[in-house]
Amino acid sequence: DDPDPPAEHYDSLCHFDYQTQKARALKYRNAEVPFLVYNVPNVNEVVKRWTPEYLTNKFGTKGRRTEISKDNHFMYYTQGRRAKTPAGWQPPTTITRYSYADWYAMAKQADRSKMGPTETHYYFRAEGDQEKFIRDDLEIFKKEKSFFIVEPERHRGIHCRFGMRGVIAESHFDGGRNYIAMLKGRKRYILQPPEECKNTYLLQSGHPSARHTEINWSKPDLEKYPKFNQARAMEVVLSEGEVLYLPSYYLHHIIAIEYNIQCNCRSGIKGGRDQVRKCGF
Repeated sequence: DDPDPPAEHYDSLCHFDYQTQKARALKYRNAEVPFLVYNVPNVNEVVKRWTPEYLTNKFGTKGRRTEISKDNHFMYYTQGRRAKTPAGWQPPTTITRYSYADWYAMAKQADRSKMGPTETHYYFRAEGDQEKFIRDDLEIFKKEKSFFIVEPERHRGIHCRFGMRGVIAESHFDGGRNYIAMLKGRKRYILQPPEECKNTYLLQSGHPSARHTEINWSKPDLEKYPKFNQARAMEVVLSEGEVLYLPSYYLHHIIAIEYNIQCNCRSGIKGGRDQVRKCGF
């Protein structure tokens, strides 16, 4: 629950300069191995452009979807037609709407006060299909074949998450290959290859939070979840101006270190399916 990285932090991923080492990074992408690139011109431009003033102007006063949690844990859930709600289950978060300006004021106060894990946290989000400026500014995620968009015909849109200090997104996997651009602040990512699903006790298909771990990583109960002690992982602190490549079905647990903005885009699937199928998916 402490969002500050340890004093001695082991960064497990290779970092590539997009300007001079793009070819090497491409080999990693084609091998479906996580890596990080930096010095991406378009990303550097957006980092400078997306000031609070710019975003306040672009978003205006209209409220956007904002998730609320009574603590710092944000467990994804859906209550769609396929979801089978267990007896006694309650949604782990609630949803309301805040303007960007109002949300930003709370996020900066969280930084100043070093807000603790038991206080109410707010997670603001915006989608590229609803915000033209996001599509226009983030040229790396245009719906055309590129280093960042592998299969444009399977482009899944641009999704932006605005987090405050301490926000935790519980470990889970997504189906598509994913590029994640950090545009403000920092987040700590703990990554696991798909075969580690056998040690992470994922909630099964039909559960409102399917694909997500049922373990509270902040306080893991190793008597109840003994295989979790055998889980292998790698980690990286993703900083402003960097882009993380996350292959299909890689598990990822995310901790927000401070006020941050990340935008991601998925395009197509390659590998990993056989491993998660063995875990019931």
